Amino acid sequence: MILIEDLLGNYEFELQTTISIENDLGITGEDGVDFIKEYSKVFKVDISEFVFSDFFQPEPSLFVKYREVKLLTLGDLEIGIVEGFLK
Repeated sequence: MILIEDLLGNYEFELQTTISIENDLGITGEDGVDFIKEYSKVFKVDISEFVFSDFFQPEPSLFVKYREVKLLTLGDLEIGIVEGFLK
């Protein structure tokens, strides 16, 4: 969980594997893309098949509608580190 704290600061709750990257931590849009790219670099995780738009809302805009995205959790990131890829 050090990566999250390094990138975004401390949270007032304990970081657990069930925590959602977007819903609970508020990492979305370009911040989500940057976060996953940094995660990939730090932990040497292949993200070549990771579809960012499946997991992160776009940046807020008057012209962009909210849509459902897949849940990405800290546990998913942990599995990605073990397996060497995230998709």
